Amino acid sequence: MARAPAISKLSISEIQKMLNKRLNQLRALQEQIESTLAQLGQIEQQATEEIRQELRAVQGDGERRGPRAAAPAAAPPKRRGRPPQAEAGSLREYILKVLRDAGRPMRPKEVEQAVLDAGYKTTSQRFSVIVNQTLTKLVESGQVKRDPNTRTYAAA
Repeated sequence: MARAPAISKLSISEIQKMLNKRLNQLRALQEQIESTLAQLGQIEQQATEEIRQELRAVQGDGERRGPRAAAPAAAPPKRRGRPPQAEAGSLREYILKVLRDAGRPMRPKEVEQAVLDAGYKTTSQRFSVIVNQTLTKLVESGQVKRDPNTRTYAAA
């Protein structure tokens, strides 16, 4: 591509022609931008309407546009944590019952063993940690008292 002559060597009429040419190019580009934006707006409206139709179909408020194959039955989610217990009761309830029945302050290890002896089922390998955390929460809620000197717990 040939190099444009230095602007100082051009006449005013030649500079005017160059400016008009650039101005026409700029207008053409602006029209292209406006046309592209209009197309984009139409695409956005179509996508929004399709999403609304899909939402209505999923919620059961509308009709699907085409047939849909029946979804395979999903397997029930695997249950995590401890298995269901025959005797319902939370760890909190067991701890409170053990402390009330004991009638004396107990150390956390004694509480842990008494809860297990009372029938509480667990598969936790760190059950002592869970018992300690639950005892702390019970102290905070005021249901259990803690003696910091002997490190024992008693029903409030």
